[in-house]
Amino acid sequence: MVPPAALDLVVRRAVACGDSRVGLGLLKEAVLHTERAGRTAAEAGDVEAAVAVARHAHLAAGVRALTPPETAVLSVLAGMARRGEETTSGRVYEAVSAIEPMSYMMFFERLERLDALHLVATRQRRKGQGRTREIVVREGVGDAVAPVPAASSGTSVKCPAGVADDEKRRYETGHE
Repeated sequence: MVPPAALDLVVRRAVACGDSRVGLGLLKEAVLHTERAGRTAAEAGDVEAAVAVARHAHLAAGVRALTPPETAVLSVLAGMARRGEETTSGRVYEAVSAIEPMSYMMFFERLERLDALHLVATRQRRKGQGRTREIVVREGVGDAVAPVPAASSGTSVKCPAGVADDEKRRYETGHE
């Protein structure tokens, strides 16, 4: 049995992650934890134990699915968020392109993929006369990626380039 207080905790954690599958996994893991403890009713401690297990598994799988350039974007973004820096799309693009040269279009495509994998959330907001996109790293994601130092050496985080990447790079740089 899962009392309402424990169920509310599961719901709050799932909403914080932005993914209902996380809530289902938490509920299952909390019940398993309760059964292993020899009890018939789940407690808040069971849910918290389930949070640690489910978060790690879910985020690790999401981060493993990323390409090296996507990982670079997420690492830079998580580092900026940890340091309390502004994480608008323009600021993050500047920081990312300092270590991984890419066009804004490629950066935006990678950002959309991170959003689709529920690793980040983006939202439009007004800034002066225009608009900007604010990027928020979802709860626990920062712990799942390797940090990129604030004063990076500028060394590019390169991956083996595929044919499409070569063509895009040639188009972006204007080199034949």
